[in-house]
Amino acid sequence: MTTPFKLACLLTGADYRRALAAPMPSRTKVATLAIALALPTCIWAVSTYMLVRQVLQGSIIAATIAALVTGFIVGLLELIIVRASGSKTLAFFRVVLGLCAALIGAVIIDEILFKADVDMQMEQVKEQYAQQAGHQAVAHATQLYNLPAKQLALQAAQQHYKALDSLARGEADGTLGSGRRGVDAVTRFKQQQAQQAKTDYEKLHQETSALQTQIAATDSLARQKALANFNPHSLLMRIKALFELVAGNAAMAVIYAVFTLMMFVLEFLVILLKMYWPKTALETESEALELLHQQRTRQHLGPASPLADASHSPALNSWVTLPPHFNTLL
Repeated sequence: MTTPFKLACLLTGADYRRALAAPMPSRTKVATLAIALALPTCIWAVSTYMLVRQVLQGSIIAATIAALVTGFIVGLLELIIVRASGSKTLAFFRVVLGLCAALIGAVIIDEILFKADVDMQMEQVKEQYAQQAGHQAVAHATQLYNLPAKQLALQAAQQHYKALDSLARGEADGTLGSGRRGVDAVTRFKQQQAQQAKTDYEKLHQETSALQTQIAATDSLARQKALANFNPHSLLMRIKALFELVAGNAAMAVIYAVFTLMMFVLEFLVILLKMYWPKTALETESEALELLHQQRTRQHLGPASPLADASHSPALNSWVTLPPHFNTLL
């Protein structure tokens, strides 16, 4: 029991000798805070290992290193939360820090728990990714070759050809132009104009068709490249697939919310214990000793002491003379 309690004191910053001699509620709080600190740290380390190893398909060495680094960082953050005490501003930052950690941790846990479901959703994301790549390639090629302008020119050439052909036919049957039936010089001239317009139209039609075929090939090539380059183990893509999956399925949304809430509770456990657990005798004694040190510093240094100004330590100004037994604790 001694060694675990020493570790608990080390994690929470409590003095082991004083904590061991403190009442049971003080020792209970020290041990509880240490457990609350270690719990999310272990969860982060294990979940990071599983994320890298199973979801991202990383090696055992990479997963182990990622788990150790993540556990170390999260442990330090939790340690800061446990040991920090002060103003409402500091409490606000503790809440923001816990909120960010809970959000990220919830996503990691959900990615592990719903791996099979996310894998199926990734197939749809993969298809969407390929379609988007194809559409972008088509838009770029269309703008590069100025296809809309060529299509407008093709429509104008077709209308021009039809108009000249109609005039040539009307001139031949006597319904238009001179009104004389038969093919004379005027009719042949109009037929030549219609034939030239037809030739121009067919040439422009071939060019436009070739461009459309080329753009279609660009679309197909872009899709193939996108499918070949798509990484189903990409973390951002998998997070996107997870949110799409949850948004489209009410049952999964409920399950996702439950696991996310659980992660929030685990992450905020340290903060809630730190903020709302009443001060114990050990903490009151530690604060009293700190004030006693300040009082002795002020008495020893006199006016040169940074504590001589009342504004530096408002709590010290209202300090009542400490009982004599506190001197033996220093």
